[in-house]
Amino acid sequence: MRVLFLYLNAFSAVGGIQKFNKNLVRALEELVFDTVCYSLHDLKTDFPKTTTRTKFFSATGNKVKFIINSLKYSTTTDTILIAHINLTFPLALLIKVFLPKKKIILITHGIEIWQNLSWSKKIGLKACNEIVTVSNYTRQQIINKHKITPSRIKILHNTIDEDFKPYEKDGKPIDLLQKYHLTGVEKIILTVCRLNSTEKNKGYDKVIEMLPRIIKTNPSVKYILVGKGDINEINRIKSLITSLGLDDYVILTGYVSEDDLPKYYALCDVFIMPSEKEGFGIVFLEALVSGKLVIGGNRDGSVDALLNGRLGTLINPRSADEIYSSLLSKITMNDEEIKKISPEIKRITQENFGFSNFKKNILEILCRK
Repeated sequence: MRVLFLYLNAFSAVGGIQKFNKNLVRALEELVFDTVCYSLHDLKTDFPKTTTRTKFFSATGNKVKFIINSLKYSTTTDTILIAHINLTFPLALLIKVFLPKKKIILITHGIEIWQNLSWSKKIGLKACNEIVTVSNYTRQQIINKHKITPSRIKILHNTIDEDFKPYEKDGKPIDLLQKYHLTGVEKIILTVCRLNSTEKNKGYDKVIEMLPRIIKTNPSVKYILVGKGDINEINRIKSLITSLGLDDYVILTGYVSEDDLPKYYALCDVFIMPSEKEGFGIVFLEALVSGKLVIGGNRDGSVDALLNGRLGTLINPRSADEIYSSLLSKITMNDEEIKKISPEIKRITQENFGFSNFKKNILEILCRK
């Protein structure tokens, strides 16, 4: 089978969609498809050097060039994968008109497809034969908002990034303890996400607002918030921290590299992201394979990442009481009990979201008649 993968970027930026794209490229290579990957923004220097069957091309940001060459590559392809709704118009429509026998599959993730679409994106959406999305929540949003026939939408969950290697040393990383002036006896709560003023839906502010209640009975608690953000949101969160008297209890790390991130999961005792608009949440998988207790919201794609509560605790992200009680139960859990359940959590996570399962699901989607 010949596959054309059209995408914005995968190797030149960091984020959930980029990780998905990168793993999809790797899966197509390992499945031995004849694949052409054409990026709007990735440059030649960004492309992986380890692939042998996959051909990579870049439009270097030129949208007209991207459309023209995408049509050209489509003529020698069986299936076209379009990685973002922003690429569907006029591309999907042109392929549909001039190459009507080609199968077009749109890949969707979260907020980009939940929102009201422009007339052009609606046309592009309807021109696609199938839609692939990462969670049942997003699937239902597509059905409700865009009136897409349910049978046209398939689920392809995110996978654990093959490059993510959990920290394997015993104990908490010494360098991070020293960096943040920690003794090692603190109970560490962790969230990893972008701090974005236009998407205030990750729930970290709710965790901060609840912390004084936790600290009353557990004064050794620290909350570490990892992720880059825009200045408006960072200032808002800093003001919130100060107003609640939490300057000694909340640590904002800013951007952390992909190589260093496993150490932060190893540093924490509990991972929490009580989001309301998360398409899936790869960070949940990273925390789970790191053997950590996890808490997520029950109103979005986090439900899929936590297997409907099998892998972690699902709470109402708008309920301060549920955030409080779930965190309290986790930070007071016996260490021996955690060691007992951790291997099983890791096993189930790998079984459901490991790369081999990701490849199998891609194969089923692409080979379905």
